[in-house]
Amino acid sequence: MLYSSFGVMCQRVEVWYIYGAVWGLIFTVRMLGKEMSLSRKQNWPEYKAKTWFIVPKLYNSTAISLVLYSIFAGVLYYSFTQGGFEKAAKSLMVK
Repeated sequence: MLYSSFGVMCQRVEVWYIYGAVWGLIFTVRMLGKEMSLSRKQNWPEYKAKTWFIVPKLYNSTAISLVLYSIFAGVLYYSFTQGGFEKAAKSLMVK
């Protein structure tokens, strides 16, 4: 949160790219290490069948998960391009 406050005060988008790259690299390396550690555990195949790298499989189904996560990503993208959830909802309203 401390570094995020510096990014807010700086008011430059480049700062967020740098933060995203650093945090993405740090967390990706740490998550890969955790996955390798978990792969040595007894219940690893059961865990691997229920999850992907970061997100869980919904209803233990790859197809359902892909559809629901795609819809969620589409809604987020549409609301972002419209300027937020409120403006996106207003643009979908029938006049």
